[in-house]
Amino acid sequence: MSKQLHSAKIKIGKKHYPLKVTDEELKNLAEIEKHINARIIDILGKYSDLQLEDALAMILIESRFEMSRSNKSENQLDPILKDIETSIKSVL
Repeated sequence: MSKQLHSAKIKIGKKHYPLKVTDEELKNLAEIEKHINARIIDILGKYSDLQLEDALAMILIESRFEMSRSNKSENQLDPILKDIETSIKSVL
């Protein structure tokens, strides 16, 4: 049985991103959005010469390291992180 997907939006920085998420992912979406935006503010505060795309790249790298430390496979990467990765690639 497939999981039902819901349309949702997440605001990262100043941009909204459309997503398709499961019920479980939808429950966590606001917290994920808050965490990512807090990290953006933190990174840009520490490194004033960086731009939003740089902060997103750093967050993506941090997330990959965290996944590696917790022995999660790449297939378990949150859809939100995949979306950020796609967005970064489109900017570069």
